[in-house]
Amino acid sequence: MAIATIEIKIHEDKLRKLESAMQECEIREKNDLVDNALTLFLWAVSVRKDGREIASIDAKENVFNVLNLPALSIVRKSRS
Repeated sequence: MAIATIEIKIHEDKLRKLESAMQECEIREKNDLVDNALTLFLWAVSVRKDGREIASIDAKENVFNVLNLPALSIVRKSRS
């Protein structure tokens, strides 16, 4: 499989937050961070195509919060 190189520009404050999250998750390489992020994003797109929402659940309080991500809000349910 061919390997592509990408370059991104990100504000320093977001980079610090990413690096902090990487430490918390014991992710050492930014390649691994991007791989994890892409896996999550692609999963989220497939969930939306299935017509489902993505949410966090507080089982103790019986409360859920639906993820509001503009990129996912335009994904439409696939016709089967």
